[in-house]
Amino acid sequence: MKKIISVLLALLMLVPAMAACSDDSGTPSADTTAVSGETTTAAETEEENERLKVKDDLPADLNYKNKTWRVYASTKSNGTKFVMGSEELKGDLLNETVWARNLAVEERLKIKIECNGFDDSYSDNHLKISALIMADDNTYDLFLGMDVSVPYLVPQKVFVNGYDLKYVNFDKPWWFNKYMDDMALGKTHRFLLVSDYNTHVFAYTHSNFFNKNLYQDLYGNPDDLYQKVLDGNWTLDYFKQLVQGSYKDLNGNGAVDYTDQLGYYASSLNSTSDPWVYGGHVSHTKRTDDGFVELTVGSEDSYEIINRLNAIFHGPGSHVDAEHSRTDVFKAGNALFVTGMLSTAAGLRDMEDDFGFLPFPKTSDTQENYKTQVAATAQLSCVPVSSDNIEMTGAVLEALSAQSYYYVTPAYYESELMLKYARDSLSTQMIDLIRETMTSDFIYAYNYALNRIGHVHRKLIVNNDDSYMSKIASTLPAAQNLLEEFVKAFKGQ
Repeated sequence: MKKIISVLLALLMLVPAMAACSDDSGTPSADTTAVSGETTTAAETEEENERLKVKDDLPADLNYKNKTWRVYASTKSNGTKFVMGSEELKGDLLNETVWARNLAVEERLKIKIECNGFDDSYSDNHLKISALIMADDNTYDLFLGMDVSVPYLVPQKVFVNGYDLKYVNFDKPWWFNKYMDDMALGKTHRFLLVSDYNTHVFAYTHSNFFNKNLYQDLYGNPDDLYQKVLDGNWTLDYFKQLVQGSYKDLNGNGAVDYTDQLGYYASSLNSTSDPWVYGGHVSHTKRTDDGFVELTVGSEDSYEIINRLNAIFHGPGSHVDAEHSRTDVFKAGNALFVTGMLSTAAGLRDMEDDFGFLPFPKTSDTQENYKTQVAATAQLSCVPVSSDNIEMTGAVLEALSAQSYYYVTPAYYESELMLKYARDSLSTQMIDLIRETMTSDFIYAYNYALNRIGHVHRKLIVNNDDSYMSKIASTLPAAQNLLEEFVKAFKGQ
């Protein structure tokens, strides 16, 4: 992408003129718009933004006659900033781009988008959503529910199957098909939807960060580490080697603490351990011929990965500490590696050292692809069966997703991740790789609906405990029974 800023500004400037410059079908016609003293045509804008070459398939004459389309979203973890935008926050590129996207879709489809934010907790998000739908409340046309909560509701059949949504085209690049498939119960049902419209999901995708200055002092050119990733040789053993070779007792007290030079700093190890467990080659489920899920958790491979992670987190060069912020320790230059989410980057703006993004290592170089776990608080799109506007929702979702792909995602790279394609190509390749390998392991997404089997590893890693097999043995029977009930609810449809 070239000149992302000017493209986004062009979009912002075009929105107010769309009504005047549209043809009878409601589709904006090509016109010229002054941007920072330059004249930018629609053709030039498309040339600068390669993504615009991928068109949606929505009919040009869609007109919903000023109907209101309502979204329910959680304000937890800034969940609404990616869907609402605000006229008041001038100068914030991401906010203004979200705001302009909504206005553009409103004008195109002749609708009014209304987003309502609610301060749901992680434990009651699904309860509030379920109560509204079960009461046949048709207020909301889309629920943005948390990954940690809404899978509970899938067996209740309160959401519309994404495959039944008119105008939604999952072949378009703005839909995250692998992520949706990993969370689906079967091949023909997709109730938890994720696209570029769900920027919150992208922001809450886990990532490893590394201190480029420290890496250079210890090991040489940081670009060599990027190349290691691109060559497919970024492995758990190599990560362990770098961690163990990085430690220095800077304060001379003979104890490992957060003020030393650390290879790896682990804060909030409960959730920090999740992407490491699910980023390897170990499969915790398998798909039957008809696409439904069976549990395979509890294998020797699972046991081995827990022990290998314990050896890293509690071994030389690492420090486990829940009392201090990962951001503060990393910003101070006291750790080569730290685990966070892509959204963590916003808190590193004033870091003196340069930092880079990395996917999670493969468990071995024979693992085919990297895997990147999405945090359980990410917000997914769910269309309620109680809505009176289901056909319209398909069109609005497709339009919002396409516009987000064109403009909001590049704005997120630019403003939140502080990356430009033209300036830092290797870093953006890392982000693209993380994005392409996003997943939510089935037992992780459905953890609370499956006897918490997706979190068995957490306390074991926190406590450096090797009793994984016995913990799984006590958890698995109830999880199996619950999953069987899920499958029964959908087989034969």
